[in-house]
Amino acid sequence: MHKQLKLRCITENAKLTYNFTTVVGNIINNKISEVDPLLGEKLHNGGTKYGKGHSAKLFISRLRPLNYSTLDHCIQVKGNEYVLDVRFYDLILSKAFNKAILLDETLYLADKYGTKIFKIVGEKNMKVPHFSNKMRYKLRTPSSLSEKKKDERKGRVIRPNEPLFIEKLQDHFLRKTDILYQFGIKDEGLEEGIEDLRFSLIGNRIKEKRLYFTPSSSEKPVGIKGYEYDFELVAPVSIHKLIYYGGFMENTARGFGYLDVLQN
Repeated sequence: MHKQLKLRCITENAKLTYNFTTVVGNIINNKISEVDPLLGEKLHNGGTKYGKGHSAKLFISRLRPLNYSTLDHCIQVKGNEYVLDVRFYDLILSKAFNKAILLDETLYLADKYGTKIFKIVGEKNMKVPHFSNKMRYKLRTPSSLSEKKKDERKGRVIRPNEPLFIEKLQDHFLRKTDILYQFGIKDEGLEEGIEDLRFSLIGNRIKEKRLYFTPSSSEKPVGIKGYEYDFELVAPVSIHKLIYYGGFMENTARGFGYLDVLQN
């Protein structure tokens, strides 16, 4: 499922924390709990995973006010309309989510700046792409892939045009194969397909960006560096499904790695 909702904030002078993607994800989990308490309990207990490692990824990284300004520790909303982009691979989650928004079109977002009220004022079903071994993508939010040595506390974010990038990308996907096996969407020869994957940049545009979030233990926002670019990937179909529904590379729960499919 890929659905796009248009939200309107009806709270005056609303402020949002930098990590509002996570906050909104919790709101959606709560709404799913209203129509499927058992599924909701699994979502809360397992975060973005439930059952035996099944991903319940909510892609909400496109939730952005049309007009806002950055303050010291939050975002001050000037406009009042948002786009909420939601992607589910799991059919059970899709049905629960659709039922939840039909029962109540109001979202209540509560964080340290108080409670904000949103109304769903538009809904659009988006076309899910046809998946093949070779696909082209445009990153809409930065992606992050890091290299961390044993004696280092923080890793270095690798640029996509470095020779080391493909090797680290293969390692990353190999670590994700367990999730694909749990999902039941694995291909035959998955590991061999990952070892033979091909990655290439489309064009020369590599844009460095940071996404900010506020840790619960701190008032100071933290910025994580990533890169936005267009690329082509030749890999098993299950890998393409993984990055479309679950995000490309690291920090996807914080909004990294949201991508769209480019038409050939």
